[in-house]
Amino acid sequence: MVEILAAGLTGANFAAEAGSFLDDKGDPPGTGQFIIAIDPQAFADNALEQFAELARSVEEQQGARRMEGSRHV
Repeated sequence: MVEILAAGLTGANFAAEAGSFLDDKGDPPGTGQFIIAIDPQAFADNALEQFAELARSVEEQQGARRMEGSRHV
């Protein structure tokens, strides 16, 4: 879905068509960006509480780690 939005709607290359970011051989990657803003509470009044519960669930899983410098999982 992300690739359909970021490449298909912008006219950019799909991943299989994109050149390398790591060297100067071939064509430039030709990537696109698609930015979307969603108000989760427009869909569910308790969306933020649900997200917080999911974050707690992940944080409680054995082996879950926070990124260095991050306060949350």
